[in-house]
Amino acid sequence: EYSFVHIDVDIYPAVLECCKWFWPRMTVGGVMVFNTYGAFPYRYAARAAVDEFFAKETDKPLVLPTAQAVAIKTSVNG
Repeated sequence: EYSFVHIDVDIYPAVLECCKWFWPRMTVGGVMVFNTYGAFPYRYAARAAVDEFFAKETDKPLVLPTAQAVAIKTSVNG
């Protein structure tokens, strides 16, 4: 299980695969940070992948003013 994951791969397929791999293996209270979520050049890459993945999840990422996003796992099924 993982309690902290920092995703900084920037391209759509890689970000989506990271979400699919790590999120189910995160501990409750675990944190995933997406480095370029809010950066304009990555709106169709990192941001699109994160949004697609978390559209089906209970927990949603929080956008930070640093152009990053953070997702905190709140339950075993979340």
